[in-house]
Amino acid sequence: MSQVKRFQNVSPEYRDPVNRVAVLGSGLVGGSIVRSARSAGCHVVLYDADETVREQAALEGFLVADSPGEACVDAEVVFLAVPVEEVATLAPMIRGSINEDSIVTDVCSVKRPVQGLRGLLGSTGARVILGHPMAGSHQSGFAASRADLFSGCTWLLCDAGSGQDARRLAALLERLGAARIVDCPLEVHDTVVAVVSHLPQVAASALAASIGHFEETLANGALEAAGGGFRDSTRLAESPYALWEPLMRTTSPVLAMLLEDLSARMIAVAAALRNDDMGVVEKMFLDGGSCRAVWRVAQPVGVKSVREDAVESARWLDSVTGHSAWLDKSLAWETVRTSARKPGEHAETTARYLAAALGVEPGTGVFALTGTHASSVASYLTGLGVAVTARETWTADGLHVEGVDLPDGRFIVVI
Repeated sequence: MSQVKRFQNVSPEYRDPVNRVAVLGSGLVGGSIVRSARSAGCHVVLYDADETVREQAALEGFLVADSPGEACVDAEVVFLAVPVEEVATLAPMIRGSINEDSIVTDVCSVKRPVQGLRGLLGSTGARVILGHPMAGSHQSGFAASRADLFSGCTWLLCDAGSGQDARRLAALLERLGAARIVDCPLEVHDTVVAVVSHLPQVAASALAASIGHFEETLANGALEAAGGGFRDSTRLAESPYALWEPLMRTTSPVLAMLLEDLSARMIAVAAALRNDDMGVVEKMFLDGGSCRAVWRVAQPVGVKSVREDAVESARWLDSVTGHSAWLDKSLAWETVRTSARKPGEHAETTARYLAAALGVEPGTGVFALTGTHASSVASYLTGLGVAVTARETWTADGLHVEGVDLPDGRFIVVI
């Protein structure tokens, strides 16, 4: 398996902003690009092969073209938002409508089948930058699209480089909601998504199928008692197979290896449970928790990565700090979780998160921080031009909790 190179952020370029956008394909992702681009003030024209979708989009006030080529006329950026197997057919249809100043990008979840896109466009001179928003839903279609689908997401651009076209596209993607635009080496893209996207999908489907089997044969009616654990771990099981089949075929060698590893881990845990060897089980829990912790820290600045357990966290923090008003404010607060392995290790990320949460301009705002980690955060905030003052701190259940009062009345907690 290819070794993953270190990803590099693509710096946005705002001096020459993109204003004219064409979107070909208006399913969940394409429709969400249409909605978010219009919300960002872009002139957006869409085309979809499905007449019903075109009619619905027109009823909602979107500009709808009668052909792919018509949609692309004068477009600065063209999004190919069709299934991966349709790109080769669509690309020749727009050759006569794009020019050397156009940027053509896609949203396909795998890249091996579309690596030849530049050749398919002929001698137009358009810049091709393959892309992949790491956002989605188990739902599909234009009706499921929404303007905030990309809010806080990471958007991969393959071999984008640092030229003006890449920076202009990155600036547009930020306007669509992306929190981080990353230059991903093309040769490792499909391996990366097999690990972080395709494996979770298959695992969720298998888990739901297993639960369904035992609900029928062993514990009839069990689903009536299912709660958040079942909901969160099986959400992806609602994804349509037709969407995933071509993606899994593309990554099948790597995906098969990943599933074999997952199966081996499950078999080992089952054997350990039969033999009362809880050390093996504990190690799996620790390894899984470590992976999740690394993921949390790696989330783009400003992403509310712990909102999924907001109510539980709020109640626990209420009991520790006495700030019972949190629940009364409809959870109008943010939480940042940082690793305790090395104090201050993630201070800069935390500081930038706090600044982003307020939308603070350099030289304004007052944050309240105390504690060892907080002192490092305070240093970075000071470097960002944000005034810092000391505040409250608590220790409970072995966790250091630092309180941060925000000017707008919210309260940020650093754990």
